[in-house]
Amino acid sequence: MIRAIGFPASITALHLFTQDASLKAHSAYRQAKAGDRDAALELVLDFSATWLGECHARFKPGLIFVAPHALEASGDNAI
Repeated sequence: MIRAIGFPASITALHLFTQDASLKAHSAYRQAKAGDRDAALELVLDFSATWLGECHARFKPGLIFVAPHALEASGDNAI
């Protein structure tokens, strides 16, 4: 897929993982991937709440948050 609008070269993307093994090992992962909203919320909060707090100082006023999304082989990413 070719993106119509990409991120500017000046942007610094923040990411929590370079490998997804710990994410996939989480007890709520399978249910979250299957579309269970409560499990997805648990998974996201368990991994991201502390990390986002640590990154908070890097966020500028007027920050625009873009939720991650992926179209996977099995359909839309349920998490």
